[in-house]
Amino acid sequence: MRHLMLALPILAAGLGVGCATLPAGERPELPEAVDGGTRINGSVAEQVGDMRFEYSPGPGVRLSAFGIPVMDTSLMVVTTPEWGPPFFVSSSGRDVRETVTVQDYRDGRRIIIGLEDEEYDFPVSMTKTITLLPDNTYHQRLDILFKSDDPAILEWRVGSFSPNLVAGLDYTVTTDGTVREGTIPYESPGPSVDESTVARGFDQLAIASRIGDIVIESTPDDDLIFFDYRRNVYAEDTNPMFWFGYLERPLPAHTDVTYELTLRLPESFSPAGETVAPVTTAAEVEATETARAPDQQRDYVIPKPKELEFTEGDMPLGPDTVIYTGANPGRGIETAVDFLVQDLRNIYRIEPRVVRGPAPEPPPTGAILLGETDRYEAPANLLSEHGLDVPEHHEGYALRVGDGHAAIAANTEQGVFYGVTTLVQLVTTGENRIMLRGAEVVDWPSLDFRGIHALSGRDAGDEISKAVRELMARYKINSFIWECQYIIWDNAPELEHPEYGMEKEDARKVIEAADRYFINLIPLVQSLGHSEWIFTGGHNLDIAEDPATPYAYMVTNPRTYEFIFTIFQEALDFFEPEGFHIGHDEVTMRGRFPYRSKDSGMSVTELVMKDTIKLNDWFRERDIDVYLWGDMFLHSSEAPDATFAKTPEEAQERRDQLPRDMTVTDWHYVPVEPEQYTSIPLWRDEGFRTIGAGWFNPMNIRNLALACIREGVEGYLQTTWAGFNFRIDGNEDAWFQYWVYITAAHYAWSGDESLPDELPFKPKNVFIDTWHGVKPLLESREGFHVDLRGAFNRSLVDEDGTGWLGFGPENDFRAVPEGDHLLAETMFRLQRDEDGQ
Repeated sequence: MRHLMLALPILAAGLGVGCATLPAGERPELPEAVDGGTRINGSVAEQVGDMRFEYSPGPGVRLSAFGIPVMDTSLMVVTTPEWGPPFFVSSSGRDVRETVTVQDYRDGRRIIIGLEDEEYDFPVSMTKTITLLPDNTYHQRLDILFKSDDPAILEWRVGSFSPNLVAGLDYTVTTDGTVREGTIPYESPGPSVDESTVARGFDQLAIASRIGDIVIESTPDDDLIFFDYRRNVYAEDTNPMFWFGYLERPLPAHTDVTYELTLRLPESFSPAGETVAPVTTAAEVEATETARAPDQQRDYVIPKPKELEFTEGDMPLGPDTVIYTGANPGRGIETAVDFLVQDLRNIYRIEPRVVRGPAPEPPPTGAILLGETDRYEAPANLLSEHGLDVPEHHEGYALRVGDGHAAIAANTEQGVFYGVTTLVQLVTTGENRIMLRGAEVVDWPSLDFRGIHALSGRDAGDEISKAVRELMARYKINSFIWECQYIIWDNAPELEHPEYGMEKEDARKVIEAADRYFINLIPLVQSLGHSEWIFTGGHNLDIAEDPATPYAYMVTNPRTYEFIFTIFQEALDFFEPEGFHIGHDEVTMRGRFPYRSKDSGMSVTELVMKDTIKLNDWFRERDIDVYLWGDMFLHSSEAPDATFAKTPEEAQERRDQLPRDMTVTDWHYVPVEPEQYTSIPLWRDEGFRTIGAGWFNPMNIRNLALACIREGVEGYLQTTWAGFNFRIDGNEDAWFQYWVYITAAHYAWSGDESLPDELPFKPKNVFIDTWHGVKPLLESREGFHVDLRGAFNRSLVDEDGTGWLGFGPENDFRAVPEGDHLLAETMFRLQRDEDGQ
């Protein structure tokens, strides 16, 4: 499920079927080369000419020239035409034998990468041959044989091309003697393959790149494609690239298929562009007292409230700010007050006074009243005077800032807390003032379950606890499915993982944080599939279904349940949860299943269902709600992805046996329209409590959350697959998986139908500011303006229609205003010179 999809650029396109095929056994011979040694599952790095080539089993191929990256991260997938369970994924870590042989060849090097494993009945046999020559020529050939009768396709990303190398530059495509010229745009023209394709099915593609002319040669029938992937629905904005390879090519059964391409890099470094003469100017300097000035203004709240109206009734914050809770506030109200006090103190240097009693009537200027309707009526009464009623939903709240004071009322402590998380977003700053912005809010969630899924980690307790407060509770997330099988269990200390093992005392910090901030913590310990944790250090192999690939446990071995129930009971004693997630996904993805259990005569369905029902019965005896992933119970005709049943009948048979008191977390990572998440209403109609689960793609998050809202199911879960150690600090490459917590919180609470790029905030910026505690400027700072008009050499307006910096006349900067403007708390003086530049 998750680890596979991290690298899968699934592209649903209706593609041609031409390929270079040969009858089995008639693969053409390659010239002989000098043997330089063979390694098993190893990495290799070679320098030939000005090229550096690297290969390792996970990332695949990397290629640079003159020290500049050219291609990065190759990926190969062999799967069904419907993109069902894959037969092979090069980045999945599947236990197959890969040989890497390095040879001398024509003053260069040849790297031969072989893949075949008859022992496991592995259906794919292939050889990738990479030739590096001193004239900076790179040649790659793939010979692949699919040894199953099942329908199959190959998708092979030969490499990810750096946009910095080619964007904005000219190219020429030659196909069967026809020549076509064009310019690669600076910005991607669109999300679809068709509108973003530079060249496809060609003899030659020549690009005047920034290191010199790059030439790609292929055979048109092979349908090699080079297209702009930057706006593709599966693209990561942290990894912009041009996709280079073969899309969804049919793989005929028992037939050798060969693909070849040549990449000719410049023989010498000859960058495109022109040298611009330096400009010298005498710059005047003018002092100013407001080089930087406070200017925090927000026209939004995250998540977007159901009803929000900004008013003129700002409330000053300062020494006179007093928070009134009514008499004897509960623990949850204390949490809300502490959250508010911490923000005012740490961000704005304001130390409010807290009165655990009623406010005077009428409330004085600077008063903040908050409380539950049945314990402290004053806030609700103030709101009612202005026509604001407290929502009935237990998480709903009403809020008003006006007349010099503020009031928050809800029917529960949790609702009051969520009112506070909105109130802190109404703080504004300006010259010599800190205010609560006038506003009236009535708000409640669109989904009752709004969750984050993440993993545990060694020494990660403090960091996860911080995420619980700052990235979950702050944005009204109320559930945390915590995958924590690598906690060091008292009953199995021998399974402590050297990298992922987490001490219980460290994990207890997370439990306490979740309890404090109204987050229902649901532990997840993987069972059946993804049970590698059980076999850490080579232990428990007697209950591994396939001991050569210890991944799933034996359903037919009684000792399996002696072990797993001991761990489950220890987890229940430790967490004291109301619900428990058993995982149970992708059972057949790795290893042989069934293998040891074959003698029982039980089918995959019988083994999966026997285990599922046995686990559910055990938890139900202890009054624990059971959650599980849904992929083993769906066929590809029933959902856009995450479908591991081979036929619709098999999927239905499994669902018919699945206890209706289980909660299905229905994960789907393909971004399709809300109505195309067809399994959401399917689960609901068959009587299951259902939670949709998405990943990092913003459109996937939006559309799946909207599908859950429209279909009236219980909730939405945001999954995190950033390694088995939860880590944000120092892990910038994974931040895109954490800033979408903001995206998920917004859509799951609000039901907002705005597209991700239409939101009034950028989740990435909100995450960075929140996580790192970025504080607004509270007082002006002196500085100076520097007059650079003498150095201007470019108009911001595309007067002649030639395209401003290549972006086109519709994308110039004619709307930039003149005069002094405060932008992100920094003052800019924007002026044109006498030529209008």
